[in-house]
Amino acid sequence: MKEKQTNLVEAIVAITDLRQRQQLEKALTDTIAEQLGDASVRLYDLGDTDGQQRARLEMEAEQAACLPLLDALLAAGTTQSPPPAGRNERGLLLPMQHYGDQISAIGIQHHRGLDDADLRLAAGLVRIYQNFLKLIDEKDHDRLTGLLNRSRLEAQITDSLEYNARFPGDDSQHGPQERRQNHFQGRNWLAVLDIDHFKQINDRFGHIYGDEVLLLLSAMMRKCFRRHDQLFRYGGEEFIVIVKHVDKDGAYAALQRFRRNIEAFDFPQVGRVTISIGFVQIERQDTPTTVIGHADQALYYAKTHGRNQVMEYKELVSAGELKAESIEGSIELF
Repeated sequence: MKEKQTNLVEAIVAITDLRQRQQLEKALTDTIAEQLGDASVRLYDLGDTDGQQRARLEMEAEQAACLPLLDALLAAGTTQSPPPAGRNERGLLLPMQHYGDQISAIGIQHHRGLDDADLRLAAGLVRIYQNFLKLIDEKDHDRLTGLLNRSRLEAQITDSLEYNARFPGDDSQHGPQERRQNHFQGRNWLAVLDIDHFKQINDRFGHIYGDEVLLLLSAMMRKCFRRHDQLFRYGGEEFIVIVKHVDKDGAYAALQRFRRNIEAFDFPQVGRVTISIGFVQIERQDTPTTVIGHADQALYYAKTHGRNQVMEYKELVSAGELKAESIEGSIELF
């Protein structure tokens, strides 16, 4: 018993030593699984219809006991604060509400069944996780939009560079499927987004409506991009997206989809708003300054050649529209 308690304390210490959400999530699920005796523990994103559908499919395949609990939660609605937990003979579903009203849930399934002690232990670990994550979120997120802030950007780019370094490009020792998987897993893209003529919106309608545009655009970003893509408010009307694990066509399609969604949306009082986007691949030899600088060059080209469009840095260089430059020092977007 004492050994198990010691292991639990050590696991909690390990969780609170982490700073990245994905690392925290894995530590939480691993700890719950270990404490409950190798239970099946998964985290599901319930933030939108696509996430809920993915959760149902994954539960059907791996956690059937949790499926009726998910259906009951969704029938009750996921807007409650906090959403209710659910339990049956072999399943336990613990919903969580994150920064920016994002909803996820921990699904737990065990062949021997789950009792009240299991519920209290798992729920307690989830509360520790959420309290700790709240502290990180408040420091790392923009107060107005709830997106990640500028102070987190360089660390996230560095993480992408370190991740890419694990795929050096020599796939000769791997089979076709492994080569394809590594090829796409190592490709991350950084896009700089800027609201066209935003100063005119503030001047004409006032800063209250300008802030509403920023809030609505941020909410649309969360819906349009995937959970593991990373969204930042860089400052003012400038935003950054890190689109993960896709090829160039996939990144371009995601950014175009978001641009079209903004163009089609009727912003209250303001009406039609457009955005310009420049993006670039995050490559192993890059630095955060280089990546942001090249995406910014593509954005500047988009804004000075008609606005309301998506431009990729290397394509512009290949076409002779931009000159390849080595960028050092800090970057200031306009």
